[in-house]
Amino acid sequence: MSLFPRSRRAKFAPVAMALAFAISPAYAADDTNEPVPGARPAPVPWTGVPAEGGEGAVPLAVAVPTIFLDVSGVQSTISVPSTVTYHPGFDFYYASGTGSTNRPAFVFGSGGGAPTHVEEPLNIDARSWNFNANTGLLEVVTFNAAAGGAGRGLIEAQTDGGGLLDGGTASLLATMPGNIGSQTAPAYDAGANVFFSRDNSNVVNRVSRADGTLVSTLNLDFASAGITAAPDDGIVYVPELAALGVLDELADTLSLFDLGGAYLATVSLPVDLTGNSRRPGYANGQLFVWDEALTGWQGLRIVDAVQPIQAIPALSTLGFAALALLLAALAVIGLRHRRAV
Repeated sequence: MSLFPRSRRAKFAPVAMALAFAISPAYAADDTNEPVPGARPAPVPWTGVPAEGGEGAVPLAVAVPTIFLDVSGVQSTISVPSTVTYHPGFDFYYASGTGSTNRPAFVFGSGGGAPTHVEEPLNIDARSWNFNANTGLLEVVTFNAAAGGAGRGLIEAQTDGGGLLDGGTASLLATMPGNIGSQTAPAYDAGANVFFSRDNSNVVNRVSRADGTLVSTLNLDFASAGITAAPDDGIVYVPELAALGVLDELADTLSLFDLGGAYLATVSLPVDLTGNSRRPGYANGQLFVWDEALTGWQGLRIVDAVQPIQAIPALSTLGFAALALLLAALAVIGLRHRRAV
């Protein structure tokens, strides 16, 4: 039974319509195409690099292949492949062979595939490649950078004006005594301006980019991660999660840890990892691991970003207009009621 007679319900009909219009989720979004307040948005489609800082970023359970850096047609000795980096100014990826200053280095276009340019010899016995957003340089950590010596330490790999390697080098740090081990392939965190160096255990050294000295040491929780076969040398820094990653060669996975060493998650990789995969890289929002079977570096998306849930709905432009209509209707009804009594 209604609380109001039929005539009174008719008077309140415009009010009910206005109220429904004001609060209906169907009209809650304005012409900016914002998500419906109060609803859980779908994951943001992958369109490039997720926002840095970890907020809203989540690791995937299974990595998604992206581009492939293919050197199967290169008639050169690569030995153990280096890490991969990306230069946003040139929109190129860079990697190389390791084990000698005579190894080749490669420049790849934004879509991957065969190299756009091969520079041989590189004139650097590279271990890891890093783009330094603070200097704008391609910076290469060499073999035994901890001890230094001729052609060792942190070296700039120089390019021509178009971003192609030209064989030129320049010393940036003569030694990096904070590194752990002679074969380490450190990962770089441009925000903190430090390298993360790992040898053959769960111990990681945080190394100053300013002078190459040891800043601190942390222990990754391999036990909680269930790692059984972490290859030597390699580590990645994932800025979207503010996390470190280490491969497990037997499980074909990447385990993630926070910057205190606590275990976060494990990502399954659709690549058969081998000993030559031991120097992974993270660049342009992608993990790059060496695929021995295909002879190249496979790019993999391991992080997704989700929009935060809006807990409190906000009135849109249409909502405010509907609310104004509601208030006006209530005023008219109140005036008529007073005249009737």
